[in-house]
Amino acid sequence: MALGAAQVIGRYCHDGRPSMLDVIKFTGDGAYAAGGTANFRAYVQQAVGRGHLDIVAVVALKGPPVYYDTVNDKLQVFASQGGSEASGSQAGVTHELLVIST
Repeated sequence: MALGAAQVIGRYCHDGRPSMLDVIKFTGDGAYAAGGTANFRAYVQQAVGRGHLDIVAVVALKGPPVYYDTVNDKLQVFASQGGSEASGSQAGVTHELLVIST
């Protein structure tokens, strides 16, 4: 995994419930491969400083559309809404994501 360093922009908790909303910003994977960037959960855990979390959903706030593959723990990036998966280096792409986790 070669995502850029994450910057946590905001952290929110819903009335003490176990769900968390984290907004993180980072540059894309310089070696992006088909199927997505692996080990995204560990990347988010390190960024937000939580020892364990389960990602429920990931929403792109800025940057290209993304999809979190929960089965394979990969962040997939798409060229456009409803378009094909991105390919090649994403190092010049800045992502700002809302990560919903428990």
